[in-house]
Amino acid sequence: MKVKYSWIPFTLVLLAGAALRVFQLDLFNIFNDGFFISTDIVSNIMLLIVVLFFVVMAIVAVSDKRTPYEFSPSKNIPLGIVGLLVAFSIFCSCTEPLISFSNKVDSTKNVVYITFSFIAGIVMTLEAISSITGNNIIKKLPVLAVFLPAWSCIRLIVIFMNYTSMAVSTINMFDLIALIFITVFFFYQGTIFADIPPKSAPKKLFVYGMPAILSITIYGIENISNIFTNVVGKETLMLVNNTVAVGGINKLLYIFGSFIDIIIAIYILIILIETSIRVKPVFVKETLKDDIDTTGDEYTNFIRQMSKDIKENKKNDPQNNNNPESKSDE
Repeated sequence: MKVKYSWIPFTLVLLAGAALRVFQLDLFNIFNDGFFISTDIVSNIMLLIVVLFFVVMAIVAVSDKRTPYEFSPSKNIPLGIVGLLVAFSIFCSCTEPLISFSNKVDSTKNVVYITFSFIAGIVMTLEAISSITGNNIIKKLPVLAVFLPAWSCIRLIVIFMNYTSMAVSTINMFDLIALIFITVFFFYQGTIFADIPPKSAPKKLFVYGMPAILSITIYGIENISNIFTNVVGKETLMLVNNTVAVGGINKLLYIFGSFIDIIIAIYILIILIETSIRVKPVFVKETLKDDIDTTGDEYTNFIRQMSKDIKENKKNDPQNNNNPESKSDE
């Protein structure tokens, strides 16, 4: 799979985007005027980087003809642990909506978000447990895989609605861009956990996962800076349009929920690493049907070579052991 070799350019682009963001925000007070060039120019450059990287990844994925047809979740304890953190951060992201709902502010919007967040948190918990134990729970209830991308889509809509009441100059569009990539990534990840993945699912994890990480990094740097500057160290926070003071456990839950996208980026990164390691090409089924003349010696030689490859490289795959064409050759 060609897209799994994109780690080097991805790392370079990620470092370049992060460096631009740090300089744009002037986090280390390097420049007297706060910015080394116009913030709009830097934002446009970073947006162009994300879009171009996504386009290149999509082109590479489309040109890749040896895409694996089969990929399934396996035991991965680090992924499961981070998945539990993602689930907890999803629950924590409901802190402000719950407070807003209790104060009768945007009740309908908050009820919808809280409901889907609760279900999505449960689904992510089940996926995390599946990764820790190696037993895919979602496969038994595939309909659950719909709720994570649905929650991400609703979160995207809610943030966009919140932005409609803000000045254009204060809007950070990179979180919206990241949520688009996250939503599609969760969709393809869900098809894999539900055991109904399309043939291109492993490729799509890279095509949408890497730009998601890149977008999260670009705006996450500012988010982390704002949290440590304006949140950490203060006894109370002003939420719900600066009308409600929050402290104690609610403040801690709000802070943890604010890191949700950073945790999701780590989760996506671990999945992509696992995919790079475990993915294998499966090319026998479609080739036999479409590309090989089954009437001559070429077909016989092809079957023998494929049977040999299957025995050497896929001894632990029960589907290959049950392949009637392989058995007939033996």
